[in-house]
Amino acid sequence: MDGKAVIEPEEVYTAWPQLRMAVQMLQKMPEGAARKNFEGQLQAAARSLKNVKDTFQTRYDGPVSEAYSGVARPPDEEPEKQKYFDAVFMGRPYVALQAHLLNAAGEEAELPLIRYNFRK
Repeated sequence: MDGKAVIEPEEVYTAWPQLRMAVQMLQKMPEGAARKNFEGQLQAAARSLKNVKDTFQTRYDGPVSEAYSGVARPPDEEPEKQKYFDAVFMGRPYVALQAHLLNAAGEEAELPLIRYNFRK
């Protein structure tokens, strides 16, 4: 590292709040173990952010059905729920979406369910 870290956009600090201190300390610290600790925090966050970007890009570029399944499928710790999800999901070529909206007056607006059909 060259001693300077630029974190943009500001919203990155929401996901990695420890980065603010790491950036500040990196500017003040001389070479040594303490500085390496802060550099390590920055590098770990950069790897994590790259993983987030790569995962998003894969979902964005891939089929909607895979993106939906990847987000909505229950975790491995719940095999019975996974089995049910797989049976239902594989049995229909669509997903039902519900929109939560507010009208101009700030009141909840009601829309019918949106049926998104997957392309084959």
